[in-house]
Amino acid sequence: MTPTHWKHAALVLACISAAMSGYFGLHQSSDPVLAIAMMIGLALAGILSPFAWPEVLNLVRQKDWTKAVIIGVAGLIFTSMDVVSNFGSIAWQRTTDITEASMQQIRHDDTRSMVADNAATLQVMMQQRDKLLAENAWAGTVTADALRGQLAELQAAADREAARGGCGPRCEAIKARIIDTTERIGIVEQRTDLQSRIEAAQRSVDKLRAAAAKVEKPVSAVSTQNTVFASIVTGSLKPSEDSQHWTNQGLGLVIAIFFSFGSMGAAFLGMDSPHARRKDDTFTPAHPAPSSPSTQPAQPRQTSTAASPGLAGHPARTAIALPPAASEPSTAVRERDVHKTDAEVWRAMNRLFKGMHPA
Repeated sequence: MTPTHWKHAALVLACISAAMSGYFGLHQSSDPVLAIAMMIGLALAGILSPFAWPEVLNLVRQKDWTKAVIIGVAGLIFTSMDVVSNFGSIAWQRTTDITEASMQQIRHDDTRSMVADNAATLQVMMQQRDKLLAENAWAGTVTADALRGQLAELQAAADREAARGGCGPRCEAIKARIIDTTERIGIVEQRTDLQSRIEAAQRSVDKLRAAAAKVEKPVSAVSTQNTVFASIVTGSLKPSEDSQHWTNQGLGLVIAIFFSFGSMGAAFLGMDSPHARRKDDTFTPAHPAPSSPSTQPAQPRQTSTAASPGLAGHPARTAIALPPAASEPSTAVRERDVHKTDAEVWRAMNRLFKGMHPA
């Protein structure tokens, strides 16, 4: 990645951190003015934190200690607030996820409990009906209305017998049948009532089961992560509530540190990355220095060159050993040779001048 890529990554992470901090700050007060102020302040801390420390490093390199200390103190405040607000925001979101999953679990359990309770009631009523029919098999073959018709006829017969001169043996037999029929009516009505209640309970259970099928069992990603890490740390299949609590807090702190210091690290890499150093190391100057004599092959001397035609016949040039031009030298090589040759010519002319006019 190039420094520009690292700077972009730092900006993205800083914006995410600022968004979390700002959203957290917005919920720190019921007063809208204070809430907005805290949102802006914490968001700015998240933006400024990762870019303050590279500036401190630049100032230290320039030995501008006053500005380095001032920006360093400000960066420490920005970073502290960024980490604290990020940790609060992440802890808040993780707790919200666990709480919502718990409430969803309660709704799920309540729905399933209602299904189980109604199904149990239905089972009890069905057992009562089956017991009633087992003891009175005839109850399933007659209706209460039919028995009430028989009861009216028996009552009329008993009245007729009593009008004839008192209730004799025949009248008593009719009265016994009246009592039996009355009891039968009660049994049939009980069976009919049970059957109606069973049908109503069955419809209720069917509706509750249909509703329960739509209530999914919640699975909290945060709670699952806490349980897994707590199990690894404690070596227990069922970690305690305390273990899960501290695991949740630790993971929240790690995530907060990632967003706060990850953007800071990316900003440092964007400022002084190995890629940037390699580019600086391979910089080519406009006038490269000539190669050392030890690396140049031995060349025959010549008394003239086309590099500087105006000085071709000068006696100073004839006294200097000049390498012949390559068959097809490149532009950079020609410029280097001209620069070198002209410098040597002027040095030789200076020596001749001093020889002609000794001090």
